[in-house]
Amino acid sequence: MFNWFKKSEKKERHQHPEHTSEAKPVFKPAKLPPRRSDLPTAQPAAIEFKHEEFVFTLGGDWVRVSSSDANQFCFESKGYKTSVVLSYMSLNITQDKILGAAERYALFRQEAEKAARHGEPIQFGDKWVELRDTKDVAEVAYAGYDSKMIFRFFGFVTQRKVLSLWVATETRDNDLSKRVFDEVFRGLKFYVP
Repeated sequence: MFNWFKKSEKKERHQHPEHTSEAKPVFKPAKLPPRRSDLPTAQPAAIEFKHEEFVFTLGGDWVRVSSSDANQFCFESKGYKTSVVLSYMSLNITQDKILGAAERYALFRQEAEKAARHGEPIQFGDKWVELRDTKDVAEVAYAGYDSKMIFRFFGFVTQRKVLSLWVATETRDNDLSKRVFDEVFRGLKFYVP
């Protein structure tokens, strides 16, 4: 068993008035220093969305906005000039079909990006589909831009679901777009399968 006290502390502890017949000391509550106004205070999450398959949390000025699709959850931040669409779709496939489903999903998503812009030029950057070493999750990702925004997509395909994030920021600042995407991505937790 790990001993939390050094030998000298152990001896002193057993000789403390609390453990003998001597009178007990009187303790006074500690006084805390005044709160400094220049330190940030912990802010509650602006969005704390719980679903049976995932949990999504965002801080800051994010608000949920309505969606016409029951499996799409939309959020906006005026400060970041960013929209997020979190999509969920149930699946029932075997583990050996996960990578193929993810590859088809990647093609479907990129075609949907083009169709949504009605012929407006769109430029894709990095694109990839990868099966995790555990072989129970495939990841789909791409980034791109059009005349108004930089958008980033990241999706997960498991035997039981497709879960994806689409984040679009009205900017030409790629670093800002990455920072916003990273913040949004960190807010998503989900369960496998």
